[in-house]
Formats: sequence, C-alpha cells, structure tokens
Amino acid sequence: MAMTPIIRPFAPQDADRLAVLWHASWQSTGVQAFRDVTAADLRQRLDQELSAGWEVFVAEDDGALLGFVALKRSTRCLDQLFIDPNAKRLGIGRKLFDLARTLMPEGFWLRAAVENKNARAFYEAAGMRLDRTEPHPRHAHETAANRFSKAGTQRTITEVDHALGSTVAEAMIE
Repeated sequence: MAMTPIIRPFAPQDADRLAVLWHASWQSTGVQAFRDVTAADLRQRLDQELSAGWEVFVAEDDGALLGFVALKRSTRCLDQLFIDPNAKRLGIGRKLFDLARTLMPEGFWLRAAVENKNARAFYEAAGMRLDRTEPHPRHAHETAANRFSKAGTQRTITEVDHALGSTVAEAMIE
C-alpha cells in the first residue's frame, strides 16, 4: 500500500511527536555532534524556535508524522528538514523541500553537517550549491552552507547576510 502523505502547517498538538521524530532522524544520521541530544532537548528547542519565528510544516500519513520542515523566511533559511528514518526515500523530503522553494521563490540557504553525506547528496540533487564550509555556531562540528537561488539571482550566503544585516551563523540546520 502506497503512502499518500499530506503536508500541512504544524499544530501545537504535534509538538511531542515532532520532537521524537526529529530525535530519531538526527540519531539515524550517525553525526557524532548529535549523540548527546535528547528528544526532550529538541522538544524544548522547538518551543524556543517557534517563539522566535519558525514556520513549520509537517508531512503526515494516516495520523503518523513522517517529516517536517522549519523555515525562517525573514532570513531566507531552510532551518530544519528531517524525515522519520522509516519513511526515507519515499519522496517526503522532496515534497517538503519543494514547499520551501514555493514559499521562498527568490531562494534560500541552509546548513548541513559535513559528515551527513546523505543529506548533502539530497540537497545537491535538489539543486542546492555549496557556498562554504565552516564550524557550526553552537556545536562546532564542520558544516556545509548551501544555497538555492532562482535563476538569475545567484547570491552567496555572505551577500545575503550582509544585505539583511543579520548573522547567518545564528540559523542552523544540522
């Protein structure tokens, strides 16, 4: 039986399930910087990020959360995109990524752990370009900063950061 997930805005009753999914997906990457993070830590962070302006959409099928994307449109950042480890390679990540493209048509940036090769391959296949590598601003592991731009609007993350007058290092995607 094929899954037909729907993409919908996050609702407060999703919070606990989203934190558990986020944790399971993070742990499935094998990235060492994530080994000590708990679902409770992520649940607390979810509240903080929502208060700070995260716009979150979830993928759901028959009541089960399968993935989510968190956007910071003010800085044109795809901040988080995680899929339940048992729902990977079903097109859910691409649907969430395409939603980000629709909601931020002029382009956006994201950060991924350098050692998360599957995520980096996914973003490259989706059209993202590597802008630079740098230490993560909170966890210090090496990250790859990528950008996706509408044709004719290719700008580096540094240029976008300067234009916005913000610190790109504040936003993160693990």
